[in-house]
Amino acid sequence: MNYPGLATQSPRPVLTYQAKTVQIVVVGAGGTGSWLVGHLARLVWDFNRTWAQVHGEEPRHASLLIVDHDAVEEGNIRARQNFCPAEIGYPKAQLLVNRLAFAFGLSEHEISAHVGQFSSSLLARRWNELTILIGCVDNAKARQEMADCLAKQNPYGTRENEYPSLLWWIDSGNSLHAGQVLCGNVATADELCGALAGPLCLRLPSPSLVHPELLVPLPDEEMSASARLSCKDLVLAGEPAMQQSRTINNHMAGLVYGYVEMLMYGGLTTFATYTDNSTFVTRSLETTPEGLSLALGLPVPFFTTPGTLVESREGSDDKDSDEEDEA
Repeated sequence: MNYPGLATQSPRPVLTYQAKTVQIVVVGAGGTGSWLVGHLARLVWDFNRTWAQVHGEEPRHASLLIVDHDAVEEGNIRARQNFCPAEIGYPKAQLLVNRLAFAFGLSEHEISAHVGQFSSSLLARRWNELTILIGCVDNAKARQEMADCLAKQNPYGTRENEYPSLLWWIDSGNSLHAGQVLCGNVATADELCGALAGPLCLRLPSPSLVHPELLVPLPDEEMSASARLSCKDLVLAGEPAMQQSRTINNHMAGLVYGYVEMLMYGGLTTFATYTDNSTFVTRSLETTPEGLSLALGLPVPFFTTPGTLVESREGSDDKDSDEEDEA
């Protein structure tokens, strides 16, 4: 859906590297993450068992890694996370893996858990593997770690390469009733120069490029863990005005899943989706020059003309050099 008054061209279809191996990593198994991983486990099961039958090609393989350092508490269940009373005290990530591996018959090579904090070392750095990193966290520190992964991405991904990055970052965040999903694979604006000059879109801005404030800690994040209000606390808050929507996390999980499925199978034509459960309004920015211009504040020709930014900077550098010579 377009924003009112924003005239756009037809969106460019997003094309990812069609790797034989796809690694999906979910960071955060709380409000949104605990509901999302069930969809992704079904996706992995289907992808690994039907690709060769449908497409008549050699099999492709997908895997799912769930990362979370927390254990289930009673408050998580009351906050409508995807856990039950019998699971209190056990690690969230491992519980979900055990549950889904049993339900879908997934092997340890298809689904696994890391009970601990996320770090870039958890990502496989194989040159021919597509990685989809999904953030379902509520703090800037974790997002900073994911942003660093994109900034230090696979050295095989360059602007000259057909596929500039083998790592895609999808970030999900929400408040009481509203939220956003952002999807991108490049960490700097320079890399988007001429990104939509052709019929396909291979490069999209990192979530932290579209919303830099995601990497800035909120005042309450500086507090101790015991004093800070988490998404769980918002659900359990006594004041009705402070209580989180009963359906926002399920809604966010569905939106994130849609992005993952379209990245893997094709069909994605948006890079930012904003939703409000109190009004049932969901809007997206499409992969058009106008959409990227609105998101990043750069002129439309920058995204359609290769070399625009590089040339302008080189001209600026030459001018500065001439002024220095005259001085």
